[in-house]
Amino acid sequence: MSTLVASLSLHVADRRQRRPAMAQRASHGELEDLNQSVLRLERGESKEIEFDRFFYAHFRDKVILEVTDSNDNTVVYPDVEGIFCLPVNGKVRISVDSLSTVSLERVIHLAYS
Repeated sequence: MSTLVASLSLHVADRRQRRPAMAQRASHGELEDLNQSVLRLERGESKEIEFDRFFYAHFRDKVILEVTDSNDNTVVYPDVEGIFCLPVNGKVRISVDSLSTVSLERVIHLAYS
């Protein structure tokens, strides 16, 4: 069985110095169905992903994220970029606005189980 360990280290930096802001670590053990992928979405495209234990994603560019929990409650985050994680089960729909002025495809790195 595999274990996923996620470490986050935040720093505040300017031209002269860099100082730590905070750090945290999470661990998910005994994984039988770890999924890792790189998703590429163009304007107007979307992808739905279901997960049982956790969801980690890195969004290079802005996307629309709809998060649905196990009770079918949905929250929409309109401009998500950077790192996003959920340590529970649920479902996410990742979408790219069809009216976006950025024509490049969105590259999304995923790990979920």
